[in-house]
Amino acid sequence: MQNPAIENTPVQRLSLIAELQNFLKALPNFGLFLALLGIWVALFQFVGNSVFGYIDSPSLFRWLFVVYRGSDDDEALNRGIIRFEADAAGIAALKADAEPKAALAIPVMAIHSINDPQVSVNAEAFYRDLAKATGSANKLVQAYTDENEHTAQSDAEIAAALDSLMQWIESRTHPSPQSVAATCENLRVNLTGPCRYRPDFEPKGYAATGAQ
Repeated sequence: MQNPAIENTPVQRLSLIAELQNFLKALPNFGLFLALLGIWVALFQFVGNSVFGYIDSPSLFRWLFVVYRGSDDDEALNRGIIRFEADAAGIAALKADAEPKAALAIPVMAIHSINDPQVSVNAEAFYRDLAKATGSANKLVQAYTDENEHTAQSDAEIAAALDSLMQWIESRTHPSPQSVAATCENLRVNLTGPCRYRPDFEPKGYAATGAQ
């Protein structure tokens, strides 16, 4: 069953206009609102598309009238695209160079941001488990900072890790996450930046978090 088209009557249209007028009158700082609205429209019209640049127009409003329809011959375009396959020898060389698999021969100090958006902190759990499996866990100390960026540790945090590593090498003083955090606080006297070490944090690993 089809419903007849609903049309606004003149009375309804006048009621809508009156309601709109009352709304605008009640709007605080109406002049400021109009000025900001005008600036917003001008920015979108004259420089709104400068960031994207997908269409030949400075106006972001122009996007309202643009529909991507493909090329003149999509099949020919698809056939002409160069495709690459993974090189088995290259993959093997990369794994041989970068994948840890042997026991640690020297002291290693690792610091990692807990909320690192680029390299998951769970990678440290893999490294920790590998050190245990190869019998070299005593040569690995891992400390974690509470930053939300990749390699964004402060001067004091980095210096604390380096100082702890040098003490470990030179005087055989084995550091711990707690001692690294304490060293950081001591170094803040002369170095800038906060100390956001979390000595009690331990990454759970990819399997426990369901990450890949």
